[in-house]
Amino acid sequence: DGEWGRDNYVSSLVERLGLSAAAPSPVASKAGDCGCIAPCAADMRDVPLYAKRFTAHNGLITLNPERPVRCAVVCEGPLTPASSASPDPALTNLVGALPTNGPGRPRGGAFYTCPSPGTVAGFCEDRHYGDYGKFITALADAMRPEFESVVASGALLQVDAPDLAMGRHSRFAHLSDSEWMEVAEMNAAAINRALGGIHPSRVRVHVCWGNYPGPHHRDIGVEGLWPVLSKLRCKYLLVEGANSRHAHEWASVTASSLRPDQVLVPGVIDTKAPNVEHPQLICERLMHYASVLGPHRVMAGTDCGFASTAGSTAITADVAWLKMASLVEGARLATEAYVNLNAPFKSPVILRTTGIRAVLIAGPDHKEQMPAAAVDALRGSVWAFHHVELGKGQASAAIDAISDDLRWAIDLPIVFVAVGAQASAAAAEVSKRLAADNSMSRRPSVIFTLGVAGAAGAAMNSLAPESLGEVPRTAADARVTADALKAAASRALSQAFDKRVLVPVPASPAAAAAGIAAPPAETEVLIVGAGLLGLYAAHRLTKEGFNVAVVEQRMLIGGIWSMYANSTSQVNSSEGGYSLKSILGTTSAAPADEKNPSSNRDHSTAAEILKDVKALGDTLPVDTIRCGIKVLRVTPIPASRGGGYEVMSLRDEQTFTTRAKGVILAINDRVGIPRSLQVPGMPKFRGVMTDGIADNLAGMDWVGKDVIVAGMGAFAVENVRTALEHGARSVTVVCRRHGTVCPKIIDYLNFVKPFDEQYRHSPITNIKQMQQWSKLYKKSGATIPETWPKKIKHDGHTISVSDLWFVAHHMGKLRTTVGEVESMYESGAVITNGERIPADIVIGCIGFVRNTTLCEALTGMDDVGHSNYLSRDLMYLADAEIDEGAFNSFFGSSVLEYGKFFTEVFIEGLRNPAGVGEMLWGDSVPRTPIHDRKWSQYIAAGARLIANNDYIRDAAATQVAKRTKHFLETLPPAAYVAANRLEWEELHTRLNGGVPVPKADQLPYQFDMAADWC
Repeated sequence: DGEWGRDNYVSSLVERLGLSAAAPSPVASKAGDCGCIAPCAADMRDVPLYAKRFTAHNGLITLNPERPVRCAVVCEGPLTPASSASPDPALTNLVGALPTNGPGRPRGGAFYTCPSPGTVAGFCEDRHYGDYGKFITALADAMRPEFESVVASGALLQVDAPDLAMGRHSRFAHLSDSEWMEVAEMNAAAINRALGGIHPSRVRVHVCWGNYPGPHHRDIGVEGLWPVLSKLRCKYLLVEGANSRHAHEWASVTASSLRPDQVLVPGVIDTKAPNVEHPQLICERLMHYASVLGPHRVMAGTDCGFASTAGSTAITADVAWLKMASLVEGARLATEAYVNLNAPFKSPVILRTTGIRAVLIAGPDHKEQMPAAAVDALRGSVWAFHHVELGKGQASAAIDAISDDLRWAIDLPIVFVAVGAQASAAAAEVSKRLAADNSMSRRPSVIFTLGVAGAAGAAMNSLAPESLGEVPRTAADARVTADALKAAASRALSQAFDKRVLVPVPASPAAAAAGIAAPPAETEVLIVGAGLLGLYAAHRLTKEGFNVAVVEQRMLIGGIWSMYANSTSQVNSSEGGYSLKSILGTTSAAPADEKNPSSNRDHSTAAEILKDVKALGDTLPVDTIRCGIKVLRVTPIPASRGGGYEVMSLRDEQTFTTRAKGVILAINDRVGIPRSLQVPGMPKFRGVMTDGIADNLAGMDWVGKDVIVAGMGAFAVENVRTALEHGARSVTVVCRRHGTVCPKIIDYLNFVKPFDEQYRHSPITNIKQMQQWSKLYKKSGATIPETWPKKIKHDGHTISVSDLWFVAHHMGKLRTTVGEVESMYESGAVITNGERIPADIVIGCIGFVRNTTLCEALTGMDDVGHSNYLSRDLMYLADAEIDEGAFNSFFGSSVLEYGKFFTEVFIEGLRNPAGVGEMLWGDSVPRTPIHDRKWSQYIAAGARLIANNDYIRDAAATQVAKRTKHFLETLPPAAYVAANRLEWEELHTRLNGGVPVPKADQLPYQFDMAADWC
């Protein structure tokens, strides 16, 4: 409520200004002359029967004309600034109670309220200045030190300014509208004067029509106030918007109502009524504002405080907390709704954290060592675990040993947990050595302490200064410590990902003032789709000097990764097949920040990929990306009118036309609408049954569960991995046919092995790796695909990448069965092959409906050239069916590598249509129905282009050379094999509940010789 510790939000400051508590002057005939009598709300004069309910004991303004509130405050001499020598005790108490982000910096958005100069003037009779303008100017100067002291404390300053709205129907009710606007302008100018040099980002201004339960039928409408409010030097503007008199006024808000740098905080819960607003209503109210201003300029707020004085009991604490809970939930719903606006499928806003590697180091200097039960509990809560005890005089040898053990541990972030000061020093040294080892790319590390005072921990660890507390003595305590460790590591390593950052924020004032940007009237190249390929193409075209605009139907960028990915999703390729370091460098979005090492790692996680997407979008010129725009039609412009294309689009029920020389349709082909697993008997099933995408299973307790996964594509294999890594007892994959799964090293070799001039690998090394792959299938007990050895995979299938697939089969944790889920019973599923499989969790991963019809609908075309061109300068840059011929090329089944190459082709087509046009869109280019596109077709077209065009030949060579150079610098073959072998061995421990598996019982690693093939 902001007033605890003070009687109200005015009196404390009035006292600190030294204003007198003298006898009031006689009551005058005009409301505006009532100095020491609190102004009377004009609406209450119209309802005398209702006004009798108010006794004037607790209020700050007069609500019952027969019982006026007496302020008894006068200004009898020149005002002097409030003394900064004695800080406001209420402010000191508030700041002292808050956790901090360093000395004097309260954590979060804590704020402290002060009245505006115009508000103080409303409660104080001026007996000295004799002029309202002079009086509030003097008040502003006197109040400035108070405002400055709030900001200096680390809290945000909230200026409560009911004088900008309520003043119209209270103290200044006798004025005309034009006269009142002059007063409002003076009051706003006084606020700005009092703010002095305070940066607007530290200021909130609250405007309301009075926090009292009256009819409010004499309130001035907000639409006339925007010109005044937009002049206030504040970032956050809090305006009533929930009560029934003003709830409709969201319609008056336009993108230009506020300054581009201002954030509107509309009231979406009524603080005067006890009924608790439904979260869905709050969501709808917020969406009204966000649809106009964009989500970056809207924050959920309350109409006012829940009490204007400490004595008020209109809204009791229990009701207030219920309303606040509804506010939080409504804001969450609004965020989720905005992120999913115009999306065909609902996805979560936050991607959760993934696993960590914990290294527990115990020093001999610490008296409390963790009992074995506590160590085991900590071990079982993380994905990989090391326990090191530093013996007396043996620290150096232990540091050498753990450094060697961790050298190849690149799959997970490393979190050191140091017990004692010596252990903290050892952890710091190991971390330093790993950071200095340039033999390969690795994920980041961070250090935490146990049993070490916070200051000592801070000295050792700039990333995570806080200690995790005392050394746990029991298994239960260790589990609590483990939860704290994972939460702290997630913060320090930025493991989670908030998709709100993928919503483009207009950077230019003109674009911000225009609200959600409309598509441009004209551009050289229009790219439809802001997924990874669309953003990459936009980056390259911009670098080559083209004017580019990107339009996206959803409200955020990221394509299928921001829509369908689970928190545990990983790119189905090694870093050679997914790398943006040629653009982003060796660090992600903030190159200068050493705390944010590159998120582009081997088999990058969904969060890492989306961080790269955000960074890639940030490389584009401001306002290049326009979201919320649905493209309706792409129509060729006749040559007689200059050629190119007209693109018709829709935004907010308004149609637009964009003229472009060239168009790229970067819209996904293979991954359209997901197929949901729906079978008879589902209501009977007592377990959990859902589809395995978009974090539907986030927060699932997998431990000890029997799981069925329906399907055997990439999402199915991913869900197998997720279930088993998190402790599932068993997984059964139900599939119509066996998909192909390769170990990670096979995918790695597909990129790092040398190519010949036609970008093909050596048949000899191909045979060697196939022999080892086949041997791995047989030794693990996994079922070999029915197509082997004639074909590597079934038509229409991809190849999934997973080491766990083979280790889990070997350990008896995973099996496959051919069939489909036919129906459900109480404790499991009936399969079409007659099996009845008990299960606690059933996950549907039965693929997606292909999205080819969208391209046909947009263009009116039903076939496409093997070069990816639909017609001149109109490219369909979309993934196709991965057929048998896809794997022996430098694309290596990587959609990103494919996109990189054909973006260069598009650039050459724009620049050199006479020289290359016949090979791109001419009659000699083979064509195929859009729904029948295959990888081998555009691989063949690419080979023809490489053979016959110098620019494209050089582009392909440069692409492969850069990729290979980066590979050899960050993931060289020998190092990769060593790291992959370590991860392979540790998978056995992870799948065994954290208990190490003897080497003799492990599935032997089959690829020790792989580095020699490179």
